[in-house]
Amino acid sequence: MIGVIVNNNARRVRRDPGLVRRLARAGDGVEIITTRRPDELREGMRQLVGAGVEMLASCGGDGTTQAVVSTLIDCFAAEGRPTLAILPAGTMNTIARNLGISGRPDAVLEQLIVARHSGEGGQTIAPRTLRVNDQHGFIFGAAMAARFLELYYQGKPGARRALALAVRIPLAAVAGKPLARRLFAGVGAAVVADGEELPGQRWSLLVGSTLTDLGLGIRVTYRATRDPECFQLVASALSGRRLALQFHRTFAGWPLRGEHHVDRLVRATRIVFEEEEPYMVDGELRWGREVEL
Repeated sequence: MIGVIVNNNARRVRRDPGLVRRLARAGDGVEIITTRRPDELREGMRQLVGAGVEMLASCGGDGTTQAVVSTLIDCFAAEGRPTLAILPAGTMNTIARNLGISGRPDAVLEQLIVARHSGEGGQTIAPRTLRVNDQHGFIFGAAMAARFLELYYQGKPGARRALALAVRIPLAAVAGKPLARRLFAGVGAAVVADGEELPGQRWSLLVGSTLTDLGLGIRVTYRATRDPECFQLVASALSGRRLALQFHRTFAGWPLRGEHHVDRLVRATRIVFEEEEPYMVDGELRWGREVEL
């Protein structure tokens, strides 16, 4: 049996009223639960796992996937967890894209059902997760990465808006515009990576990830998948202009360069901000003073 958890807040779900009905008709042995709040997610997942589902399909965006992954890890022992499938129904679907998953949610579910009935089972992979305080996800970002999301959420979310901002901000940084100065302003923080305090006090960019694509094809963490025991940490004190002049390198998966720029594979990192700061986990904004990765 396949259990499908549908996030009714996801963009594609809201824009396609018939999606849940099509998911239910995708094939035999499909059980669907719709949720809007974290407590509903937890209860729905317990219900599905208790009913003996062999595969759990998450229908939503990156935030939904992150919440489902966290709940699976927190609530169920490794040997009792069902296989997780992602039915991409969000705005960006960055996690799904990193894992090679694309298509309409109902079409992806139909492919899974066909593969299971044919005995092929489909391809199963085991991506590593990143623990961020008490959450489990794949991508962490602070300083400019979090401020970009704050600006993004001030307008109508969508891939077109995200792309427009990704083009506009580097140009503004090169020109020294006030917008870029605000986004790239240094964040005061002590950063300790694998027990070593990094030589910097004010950071313009802080990113940690187990995936290479942070969204829109931006591959700052280009070697995040190379070591199964580590995630890639990029902690930069470079100015916005110096980062912007190297923006093209991120699409090619090339390292950024400059003094006071740390780029390494690490097992653990502790960040203590001078004051509460926004940070993001898989595109969802949070606030805090201390972060353990």
